[in-house]
Amino acid sequence: MSQSSARPLAAALGSRALSSAVLLAAIGLALPATAQNLTPPAPTLDGPVESPPPPAEADKIGLEVGFSAFGFVNGSFIDEPAENDKTVDVDGQLVKLPYSGFGGVGYGGGVGLMLGWQGIAALETQIIRSFDGGAGNIVYDGVRYEFEMGQTAWHIPLLLRLSAPVAPVRPYLFGGPEWIFVPEGEATFDFSGGNVRDDWDAVAGDYRVWAFGFGLDVIIPAGEHELRIPIQFKGTYNTDLGNTAEARTELENCTVSRGLIDCETQAYRSEWQWQAFITLGLQYVLNL
Repeated sequence: MSQSSARPLAAALGSRALSSAVLLAAIGLALPATAQNLTPPAPTLDGPVESPPPPAEADKIGLEVGFSAFGFVNGSFIDEPAENDKTVDVDGQLVKLPYSGFGGVGYGGGVGLMLGWQGIAALETQIIRSFDGGAGNIVYDGVRYEFEMGQTAWHIPLLLRLSAPVAPVRPYLFGGPEWIFVPEGEATFDFSGGNVRDDWDAVAGDYRVWAFGFGLDVIIPAGEHELRIPIQFKGTYNTDLGNTAEARTELENCTVSRGLIDCETQAYRSEWQWQAFITLGLQYVLNL
């Protein structure tokens, strides 16, 4: 081949080689970008990102304000003192004061106000109206007397509650003082058998007891707030009643005849030693 013909051939080959190189370079630049787009994003170690709460929930401070109404049945009891504790001194003579235990069933209702925090701790007060009664019997001078005594009363407890912050059923424990107010003349004493005495009566004043117990709140959501159905089991104990028959009775102008005590007035205190309540109600709670 001559030199003149070889030069155009070399030029053509060189031009093709240059075009191939440019094409390969363009493909090489495009492949990493394409691979990067096809690679899935690496998982993060922090987990899914939670969306912020709605403004209404974010502004709440955890305060609960509850308004309730309820009814109950209750039992009222005073135990019988030991025989040695029935002895009284009348003008230097020791005689037995006739005294039995008392017990009966009553009922009532009330309204309440509760201030709580985060469903854990709460302070609750109530205004309660109760109708209490108890029956007893005494054998005096060989005669059996059967009777019932009781009264209506107002109760104002101040209770600390500790709850498990769970739903829809929230258990709780509570305790605190309870003040009981008996209007003057409300205590009654009625003989239920055929034998009657005019000098026996009942008496009650204002007194304080200690309340304790447990309960369950059945929670029903009501928009931002709640309806609750409280079921409560409460007991109260009167620490001031005394353990002797004399401490539990008001006696006036007593004498001793044939070894038996005889008084113008022998009034038994109906300031109950123990009471038990089973309560069912409805409560509306504002979540603030």
